Amino acid sequence: MPTKTHSIILSGVATGVLASLLSLIPVVNCLACLAYVGAGLLAVWHYTSTHQLTITGGKGAGMGALAGIVAAVVAQLIAFILSQLGLTPGMAEAIEQALQSRMMDPEQADQIASMVTSPAFLVGAFVFSALLATLLGVLGGAIGASIFKKGPAEENLDAI
Repeated sequence: MPTKTHSIILSGVATGVLASLLSLIPVVNCLACLAYVGAGLLAVWHYTSTHQLTITGGKGAGMGALAGIVAAVVAQLIAFILSQLGLTPGMAEAIEQALQSRMMDPEQADQIASMVTSPAFLVGAFVFSALLATLLGVLGGAIGASIFKKGPAEENLDAI
């Protein structure tokens, strides 16, 4: 049975970069979530095309889940690096700007800004985005397994 690791990492990294770029464009940033569906599709497409075989929906969903996790980690790393370089506002800065534009009480703005910079909030935001990316990757992988049928079923390779 051929290894799926290369396809998962390749599609996860490519999708993470794409999702990061899409999230920088104000009107288009909602499409970043669809990129995670693409992680699953891309992983299954690459794997089935490279090895000329067909996989089950469950294996496609598993590949999509892993590709989604890789994509989420890559996207979060890119977002962190860009904010540290000052190319994009950090989470606290973005929320503070949004709160100031609505003329919120400065005390409330400070409380919310301190909350979003806490380690617990940052870990929670990362976990939430990783779970969302995983679920969307599962969807893409399952769809990909039903679309990209390239040859004999993977289970039949053991008999050959």
